[in-house]
Amino acid sequence: MDNLIPKKQTAFLVEEIPTDGHSPLKFVCTDEEVYFCKYRVSPNKIEIDCLVYEAICSTLMWELGIPSPKIAFVEVMEDSYDKRSLIKNRPYTKPGIICFGSKELVNAQLVTELDKISREEDFEAYTNPQDLIRIAIFDLWVGNTDRGKGGSNFAPGRSNNYNLLTIPVGRKKQIVAFDHGFAFDGEQGLGVFNELFLPDDRGKLFGTQFFNDVLSFIPFVERKQVALEFIDNIESMKVESIVASIYNQLPNDWKRVETLKDKIIKYLTSKMRLKILVEIVNEKIIKTA
Repeated sequence: MDNLIPKKQTAFLVEEIPTDGHSPLKFVCTDEEVYFCKYRVSPNKIEIDCLVYEAICSTLMWELGIPSPKIAFVEVMEDSYDKRSLIKNRPYTKPGIICFGSKELVNAQLVTELDKISREEDFEAYTNPQDLIRIAIFDLWVGNTDRGKGGSNFAPGRSNNYNLLTIPVGRKKQIVAFDHGFAFDGEQGLGVFNELFLPDDRGKLFGTQFFNDVLSFIPFVERKQVALEFIDNIESMKVESIVASIYNQLPNDWKRVETLKDKIIKYLTSKMRLKILVEIVNEKIIKTA
């Protein structure tokens, strides 16, 4: 099967990571690989949709050549954790549940406000700065509301939430995108999003200092080429077959609403949404020099 997502089993819990969202569980799996695992942390079953978004968006990113952690479906095994050590995950973490797993990247560092690009040397420290353009466009396409909040008036007073990592590659570092649980218009769109929800650049990567610092060091002709080629790649993707392939692999309890697959396909292939996306990219990337 194309886009096959591997299946893993937990060996032992390292820790629960305190976050505003899913508070992922860091597990060592039976093959000794480490995964950050997400499942439900609230009574609202609609939260399961976010796991579907993670699986689909991660796969789309890989198909488009954007660096992102490898993923897996991770089964929580009995005796692999002590429930008393859980806080946010305690009500729903039980033996047999299948989590969304994101593989740990060794020596990864979060991108924060402290990552400044003010000199050519700063820019040259990255192996793939052009991928930041692709990530920004990808977020518009999939309606990711959780990368860049605080970079504009969308969320005043809040530090930027980049959901970007850097990993060492020789003496340089590579930018990696992670966390797509709030795609398809995020929390506000859960259960109601559709193809009429148009792309919106507010609170996105476009408005952050890090993005604009990087963009300022990419020559105009190159940034235009990267943006247009990436849009062409999106428009030529076999979205329906990719989404259907992933959806068919989902654990049974993730298929909360059978119409979700069709909604996602219509959202990603909407000609109107793609038209607005191109207009925003023209304004934010191609016309800025």
